Amino acid sequence: MTAFLVSGIAGTVPGVVGEPYRDASGNEYLPMFVQPVLVYEADRPGLRRAYERALARGITPAIYTQELFATGHDEANRAAVAAVASEDLALVGIAFRAGARTWTRSSIGCGCIRDLGARNPVLAVVE
Repeated sequence: MTAFLVSGIAGTVPGVVGEPYRDASGNEYLPMFVQPVLVYEADRPGLRRAYERALARGITPAIYTQELFATGHDEANRAAVAAVASEDLALVGIAFRAGARTWTRSSIGCGCIRDLGARNPVLAVVE
């Protein structure tokens, strides 16, 4: 689920993915995020708080809801989300990227995130 969540960020935020890697033999490797991806665990109320705080600060999150475990493809995923009002979404994971001052307040309050020195990390919160 975390990979699904952060793929939304990789595919929509310019500059979040770096350049491809190349070894001394000339083999090329796929690029990676330029900042860390931090993954935290929260219960459903914690996920809801992080989601609401992100939205209140103008941050667009990637979301994963309980219903998506039962769908089989991307179109069905979008239909499952579209069928539920935001206040009724059964969130099991969210991810977003924002400046450190913004996302520390939007997160569920893990004290260790400031020690990493990441300016614009990706934050994923999963149940």
